Amino acid sequence: MAQDLSDLVEELLPTFLDELEEHSRLLNEDLLALDRPCADAERAEVFRRLFRTAHTIKGASAMMNAHLLEEGCHGLEDVLGALRDNTLKLTPELLQLFFNTADAIDEIRLMLFECREVKQASMEDLIPRFALALMDVDHSEMCHNEEGSEPHGKEEPSPAPKAPPSVSTADSTATLRVRPEKLDRLLVGTNEMLLIQGRNGLRSEQMVLVKRVLSDCRAVLDVGGRRSSRVASAQPAVDSVPHKARAMLARLATELERLRVDLAADRRSLNRAVATLEEDARDIRLFPFAEACYGLERAVRDVARVTGKEADLVIEGGDVELDRSTLEALKSPLIHLVRNAVDHGLEGPVDREAGGKDRRGCITVRASLSGPYVEVTVSDDGRGINTEAVREHALRHGIVAAASAGDASDLIFEPGFSTASTVTEISGRGVGLDVVKAIIESLNGTLHFSSEPGRGTTFVLAVPLTLTTAHVLLLRAGGGVYAGLSASVSHILRTRPEDIRLVDGHEAILVAGQLVRLVSLADELGVGSSEDSDCHREVTVAVLASGDKRVAFAVDECLATERVVVKNLGVRLQQVPNISGATVLSGGKIALILNVPELVRTALQRPAANASVFAPRAATQEDVGPKRVLVVDDDATARALERNALTSAGYDVVTAVDGASAWEILAKQPIDMVVSDVAMPSMDGIALTEEIRRSQALCHLPVVLVTSCDSDADKARGLEAGANAYIVKSTFELGAFLETISQLV
Repeated sequence: MAQDLSDLVEELLPTFLDELEEHSRLLNEDLLALDRPCADAERAEVFRRLFRTAHTIKGASAMMNAHLLEEGCHGLEDVLGALRDNTLKLTPELLQLFFNTADAIDEIRLMLFECREVKQASMEDLIPRFALALMDVDHSEMCHNEEGSEPHGKEEPSPAPKAPPSVSTADSTATLRVRPEKLDRLLVGTNEMLLIQGRNGLRSEQMVLVKRVLSDCRAVLDVGGRRSSRVASAQPAVDSVPHKARAMLARLATELERLRVDLAADRRSLNRAVATLEEDARDIRLFPFAEACYGLERAVRDVARVTGKEADLVIEGGDVELDRSTLEALKSPLIHLVRNAVDHGLEGPVDREAGGKDRRGCITVRASLSGPYVEVTVSDDGRGINTEAVREHALRHGIVAAASAGDASDLIFEPGFSTASTVTEISGRGVGLDVVKAIIESLNGTLHFSSEPGRGTTFVLAVPLTLTTAHVLLLRAGGGVYAGLSASVSHILRTRPEDIRLVDGHEAILVAGQLVRLVSLADELGVGSSEDSDCHREVTVAVLASGDKRVAFAVDECLATERVVVKNLGVRLQQVPNISGATVLSGGKIALILNVPELVRTALQRPAANASVFAPRAATQEDVGPKRVLVVDDDATARALERNALTSAGYDVVTAVDGASAWEILAKQPIDMVVSDVAMPSMDGIALTEEIRRSQALCHLPVVLVTSCDSDADKARGLEAGANAYIVKSTFELGAFLETISQLV
């Protein structure tokens, strides 16, 4: 029986985690409501909702044997009950305890989702604080009861548990919770029907061909029959072989025509069925944009609290519906941009008032539809970006050469760009924007910004409305077939050698009166030379656009346009340059989907070359090895964790057990970055950093200190020694760690 119960718990775990994620979202929403001014009646209702949510999580956790989560929610429930019953007053410290608890619940949810043992969770440190918060309640109730009053009320019952999947039938907007994997399978089924649809069309064409052949056969028999009739005997014509053959062929032709008509009718029915299925599948995957904004208000609150600023978040277009894949992909960039906007976009309250602004800054996130794209803007009413300072910083730190420093809108997206002197846990304006841009471009989207000093900054993200289906133009180059989003194709034309212009050492052609750089798509993809590279022939050109930038790509042939289902390349092929996915065409062949923004950017950044698209040449690729990182830590576990994370991210990792051995390694082999602990024997991380800064050969080597020394004095000492970044192990996050490394290496 125990084994049966264990199996049941394991079976219900996915449903429990889904419900827990929803409860975590509700907790944060209600806590944010408490953080805003509200009437007493409204606040009382929020307390009641919070109590019900905590009670529900507690009960479900008990059933799932998640005892730490159960105990934590029990303590939270007790404190919320006291607030609900007016025996305890809400303080800023208590509210922050609630926010920390919501984070701890989500932390445990992630542990369970990743099948990790729930230990050393932050919930363990929070549980005693609930008891401390209730000490005042016990004292006040004791005094109250001594005066003869009744003790405060009874526990509110937990709502009845919902059976998976969760269905609401309260009104016409009934919802059904469907796991994403099921939707993905539905789309795969749609893709299969699309293939059948394509083959059905081929069969109809074959029937037309057979009918034409039969018609030719009948004509031949007619000629042969007329010839044979002149020498035939007096036997009746009705018994002649040609007459019988003509009769049989006529019947066969009739049947074939009937088959053709039936096939055509079936094809129309199949077209309607496929269109309906595809539309339903897409509709099921649609979610309101507001879902992507979950967590933004909390991020604004937390960053404002840390930086001493006051800020409000406004979300517009929250009801605009997007495909789930697009929605999920937008979450990380939005969080990053909103945090940056509060931290370095907005001024402090005193500075804002001095500048004639309201004390509270405003961050606005807006979504709108623009054809096959969704356009998302993140704007603030802060200080704006000083473009001249951006150029000076980029030149001073060698991020770009003087000849390339003309456009600040490109500079802030350069890897490693930051006007901040040190790397902190809160990203600065420009810090990590290269990562945000990379994410958007991986979705075949674009990112740009506009800024006005003293008035604010606006970032505009444009990504395809759906990442699962796309209308594409099929291009053949270097023997392969590639698909580019039709919305990215501005022109298709033929060009001759005499049409080419040389501009700054680059080939270019005139397109609609404007010079556009011309490159070979096959060479850009590294798949050999184009077939039509003969210097005496015209070349087919597809002009692809990303935002306001365009590049003309010479191809072997523009084949056709087709609506396709986009398939992910998988983990091992995610980093393939200039490719964002793959698809199976109606004929059964596989085509790779071009990452147009990345393709355009890399083509424009490629240095000038003497080769022409009309002169075939062997594709070359510069052999650049991975960056080498030296990890220094006397703790074997921490050393292994950092080594594995960096190796998985593509770095070449060397390890050392203390500063002394690290210094020996630095003297013997080239290293691109040092990641070091602080407290170590022989030579600690501070001393190692100081030695590196004193060395003429190594003084520019980036150093990141990862340590458990978390006091302000420790951080100041590490940064004064010359560390580029200081990361505390107690708040270590793998994503933030790798982002810091990528910014500095």
